[in-house]
Amino acid sequence: MKDAEYAGESAVYYDQVAPGVDGDVAFYVEEARSVGSPILELGCGTGRILIPMAEAGLEVVGLDASHDMLMIARNKLEVLPPEVRRRVQLVEGDMRRLIRGCKILPPAPGRCQRTGAESSCIHEVW
Repeated sequence: MKDAEYAGESAVYYDQVAPGVDGDVAFYVEEARSVGSPILELGCGTGRILIPMAEAGLEVVGLDASHDMLMIARNKLEVLPPEVRRRVQLVEGDMRRLIRGCKILPPAPGRCQRTGAESSCIHEVW
């Protein structure tokens, strides 16, 4: 599946100019740690959040429709230690077809609002 919006130079540009929201990576890593592996990150793009989760010891499946964004993520993973790379599976596809048995991390940069007894923003797929 090729997503024209994030293909070629657009994917490279996105990776360079989309740093996210201050503190979002730490937020998502902590949320993921609270529920444990495996984690499914929808719209994982170039791995901005996926890679820190894997470095934190979590098994992560990254799903994205853009072949080129996933290639950038793969290139970033290539320079990481083998134990980190083994924790990551990148899947090109439509997020409407979910992988059962994973917890879902909502697409960045949105954050889930949590107050009191509200549930975590990471949900089990079943």
